[in-house]
Amino acid sequence: MQTYAIPELKKIAIQIEALAEPDNGFKPEAIKLLFQMQVNAAVSVIVAMTALTMQLVQEAINAILCAVRDLVNGAVGIPLI
Repeated sequence: MQTYAIPELKKIAIQIEALAEPDNGFKPEAIKLLFQMQVNAAVSVIVAMTALTMQLVQEAINAILCAVRDLVNGAVGIPLI
């Protein structure tokens, strides 16, 4: 998350700073649109990172289950895993 989420949040802060400049050359409607675009980009990155994290957790759980499969199945007497 530090590699992707924190830089995205910093981009939002930089964008807000740039849009707050009195001589930024943008109309209020454009400022709102640019800000929302930056927020949407940040949300997309954080959602993607969450999905990747979930995938890594699932892979770890699968590896653990694979490692204990024979022991668990033998203990319960049926192919549970």
